[in-house]
This record gives sequence, C-alpha cells and structure tokens, in this order.
Amino acid sequence: RQEKGQQTAAFLTPFMSCPETSPMTKQQDKRRYSPQSIPAFILSKNVVQKVSMEIMVLVDSYFRRQFEDKNSMLTYLLVTMNAVNLKYLTVSDPEVEIILRAVEVFNHHVEDKFFVRNGSNYLRDRETLFKLQRYIIYNYHLYYTFDGLYYTTGLDLGYYYVTGFETDVQGLAFIGGVCTIDKLAMGEDKAYTYSGVRVTAHELGHLLGCPHDGEQYRFFSSKNCSNSDGYIMTYWSNSSRSMKFSECCNRAISELARSPFGDCLETKNATRRINKNLDTKALPGEMLTRDQVCQHAFPNVRDIRFVTDDGMARCYAFCRSDTRNVTLRTMLPDHSPCNETGFERTQSRRASGHISQEDMVCVNGDCRAKRSKYPVEPVTVP
Repeated sequence: RQEKGQQTAAFLTPFMSCPETSPMTKQQDKRRYSPQSIPAFILSKNVVQKVSMEIMVLVDSYFRRQFEDKNSMLTYLLVTMNAVNLKYLTVSDPEVEIILRAVEVFNHHVEDKFFVRNGSNYLRDRETLFKLQRYIIYNYHLYYTFDGLYYTTGLDLGYYYVTGFETDVQGLAFIGGVCTIDKLAMGEDKAYTYSGVRVTAHELGHLLGCPHDGEQYRFFSSKNCSNSDGYIMTYWSNSSRSMKFSECCNRAISELARSPFGDCLETKNATRRINKNLDTKALPGEMLTRDQVCQHAFPNVRDIRFVTDDGMARCYAFCRSDTRNVTLRTMLPDHSPCNETGFERTQSRRASGHISQEDMVCVNGDCRAKRSKYPVEPVTVP
C-alpha cells in the first residue's frame, strides 16, 4: 500500500477504501430490506426533474483548529461544496443538487462520546461511525430535518487488518442511507487543500445508493460498470473519469430517488443556518495556484513545483522535483487555468467563438470554456 496522499507518475494509487456496513438491528434490517420491501423500492413514483439533498456538515475540533476563524472554515466548506455539485452535474434523471444548510462544530466533550481512537492522531473508522450514529439518534431532534449528515475530520482514519493498523481509508458511509437514520457519512479533509472534494462526492454517492463500481450491496448494484474504468465510485484518480459518476451510479441514484426511500429528496425542510454574506460561487482552482496544487498532492517532496507539458497545461498537473529528478502527476481542481493543443483550441473556437487561453479552465477533469453555469452532462458509453 502506498502512503495516503501520495501519487505516482503511473497514477495507480487507490484513492480511498470505503468498507460499508450497517449497524442496524436485525429487526430494523428485516423491516427495511425484507423481500416484501424490495418491490416497493423498484416501483416508480411521479418523475421529478431534480432532487435536492440537504445536508449538515459536522466538523470536529481538529479540523476547525486548522483555520484562523470560523468564517474562513465556512468559506472553505462552501467552496468545497461548489466543486462537489459540479461532480453531480454528471448525474441525471433526476438531476441532483447538494445543499449545505448548516455546519456544527463539535467540542471535545461531544467528541469523547463517539471518538474511537488509535493513538492520538488516528480514528478507527467503523467504530467511530457507529458511535457517532448512536449519538445522532440519541439527539435526533437536532438532525431530523436534514437528508444527510457528513462528518469532516481533521484526524486520520484507519482500521485493523491482518497486517496491522491500515490508514489508506479516507471515508466511510452507509449505502442508501439518505432519508433514514443511516444518513451518515464521514471523510478526512485538510484546510485549504480541497482534498475533501472527491471524498465528499464519493461518500455522498454512497448515501444516495451507489456501491463501488463493479460491486453490489443488497439490492443496490453497480455490477455492470468496471472498477477499472476509474469513475468517482472507485479508488482511482488517474484520469478525468475520476471526476465523474459512472452510468451505473447514475442509474442507482435514479432508482433510489424514484423510490419511497428517496421521498425526502423531493422536499426542502431544513433551515439554512449559514450567513448568506458568506455565499460564494468560487471553486478550488480559483483559490489555489498550480504550485500549491502540487505541494498539497506531494507534501513530502520539498522542492515540488508545477511545470507545463511542452508549454501546454491540461487538467493534470505535472509536478517537478529537481532534487529527486522526478516528475509526478495529479489532477487539477475545478477552474484551474488550462490550455489545449493548437488543434483542440481551434476546434473550440469553431464550436463556440473565439476563446482565449485565459478563458479555458478545468471542469470535472476536462479543459473547457469557462462558464458561470455548466449543463448537466451524464456519462454515456458508446
């Protein structure tokens, strides 16, 4: 296993591990997943064009302390959610919008109720998730209006395996848990890196009914999509596909949204608790230089810097270390500036008028003309 946060030039580092299980009792399991309940799941309701997942982000003190003040943290989370919503533009029928309604910062007293530590810097992922769920159920009057809850931690997640304590996991969630007491997901993040964008999109995808591509969990299935294709619901981040949802995940979300399990997605019941003055349309690529992107991707390489590929930057960053004499690659975040080759730029001009180099930005891993709003574009396989 490679050290978490590092990527090789070959781009074969697993992005995350998400061992999904449910802490439901046998009685709850029988009620929700008995053979009698499955036909109800597949029955279609009135078709809606768009659904909204209203979430609260739960933040621990270890993440909060990485920011100068609470508003800086809130702005970071809002920018992160803007990028997450770009990823959900690859989901359709119905379209999906993630709405950040509130943020709760835990203090040490609350953390002591659900933290399951392994040393001072690590949390045991499953055990912590289950204990946090019990805390939420006990205090459900604070959380019932939200369709989903996402816990962001500034600590490292890990789990015990036959080889010892492994730390390659970055997130965890209950598959299909949206709208139920299982509406909880968790993931790591680090201030100002925007490393939590894909983790958040991935884990919320689980809540909305997506297993990993190539897998099936109960009646939630993505078996017809290969894990090696490298979309968001896989561990890989080696291409622009890693910024998009597969056809299988799109279909799984559609099935859940049209079922009785997705009823809460059709209404907006949660009250906004974030100051509207903090609203922003900014995206991570506008907040980071490309040198910073390289530094965050490879924090253990001192002299890492961004270099262009023969003078042309696409939506992966070439990160150069002279002392190590190595060039590494990582994906550029949304709205990072990018250029295309002369031929592709000419094609863009023909399609949409003159586009200068400054107008070209990365959107979900593709270099394209900058827009204030982007269309819904689900993945289609020829």
